[in-house]
Amino acid sequence: MSAVDRISVRVGVYTMLVGVVVNALVWPNVGGRKEWGAIGLLGLAIGAVATLATRIVTLRANTRFANSLASFVNANTPGKERRVAFDDDDTGAISRALTEVFDRWRAETLRVSSAHVADACMLAALTEGAVGIDSRGIVIAANAPVERIAGVTPLVGRDIYEIFRQSATHDLLRDLLTHARPGEIEIPIGETGAEGSARVYRINAAPVQDPSAPIRGVLVFTDITAYVRTQRMRRDFFDSASHELQTPLTSIIGYLEILEESASDPELFARSVSAIARQAQRMRTIVLDLLLLSRLESAQWAVKRERYDIVAQTRQIIETLRPEAASRSQTITVDCAGSELYVLADAEKIGIALTNLVDNAVKYAGEKARIRILLHALDGALRIKVADTGVGIARENLDRIFERFYRVESSRSRDQGGSGLGLSIVRYILAAHGERIEVSSGPGEGTSFTFTLPVAQPHD
Repeated sequence: MSAVDRISVRVGVYTMLVGVVVNALVWPNVGGRKEWGAIGLLGLAIGAVATLATRIVTLRANTRFANSLASFVNANTPGKERRVAFDDDDTGAISRALTEVFDRWRAETLRVSSAHVADACMLAALTEGAVGIDSRGIVIAANAPVERIAGVTPLVGRDIYEIFRQSATHDLLRDLLTHARPGEIEIPIGETGAEGSARVYRINAAPVQDPSAPIRGVLVFTDITAYVRTQRMRRDFFDSASHELQTPLTSIIGYLEILEESASDPELFARSVSAIARQAQRMRTIVLDLLLLSRLESAQWAVKRERYDIVAQTRQIIETLRPEAASRSQTITVDCAGSELYVLADAEKIGIALTNLVDNAVKYAGEKARIRILLHALDGALRIKVADTGVGIARENLDRIFERFYRVESSRSRDQGGSGLGLSIVRYILAAHGERIEVSSGPGEGTSFTFTLPVAQPHD
């Protein structure tokens, strides 16, 4: 019960009590005179009327206040225009004050909500991982890519320091949130790639300059794993190429010094000249293979598919390499179902790939090895297999033999005059045709390389 209600009840009660007292004191002394009895009854009636009137006034005041609150609610209902005029009394003033407070609250809420929506839309549009944090490092907004990177869903509401625990990341965050300094780091993060190693991300941190914005800093995560891997391969390539070229150059320089001192010794002079020619040829092979590999990798040498007889091409390659095989007491044979087999491929590039595979077998299979080239059509494709009965390759080395300059036995391979690029070239040529090459080998079991090409139809 309100204070006004309590006052009205008290006034009514006091008035009724006065009427009762008057009635009790006067009525017996007047001998029942009707005039004084009427006065007592009148007192009771006045008390009742006063009570009723006070209650009516209170009810009307409460009704006006309720109407004012209804007007306030109606005026501040979203989507409605303000058409209600408030009263000039106290309840109207209260309603106007409440409306003003509500207006300010609603404006601030809309501003913050709009900022959150804008931030969320901006982050969601990024393909890189992006996260917005407040001054304490609590995540305010995050997109799906960064949640995949962090391995946490949802990320909003989490402490960024707990999600990314690397010390380099913490240093970056402190500079961002304490000193509003932008920064950049490159770190590995838990998610692993196909090779089993951690993926590498570049994290760019930028402060938000608006002091009223809820987000105080933004972190953008860019996956640079492929770039880092390419840079590492590039360094390894140049290191290997420099080493490969340095070795024959050193030999040539050494033999030239011998030549200067052996002019009177014809036999030593002849051996030195032969060695220089051999090393120069090796350098030429390396340079030519490097140029060929560069053309293949840069896609400057487009695949030109044509219908041609691969049996005839294979026999020609065998005749070219037969003298070198004979010097090692090796035999080379071709095994095919017919005298002609037509494929749809780039004849020049496939010729290079086949030559490299057969030449690789001749060089590394060993003395008296048997080398076979098998050509068999199966389900619209031609299966091509180059197999030897040589020393074989350890299984732990099979995954690396297609790398540039990789050699299972470095010294033995260099003695054979190879560039270390032959199998890399084979892989690139077949990849350009949309095909893969498979290898099977083991110590003492020989080695076989297998790939397929589409069989050409008569109308191709």
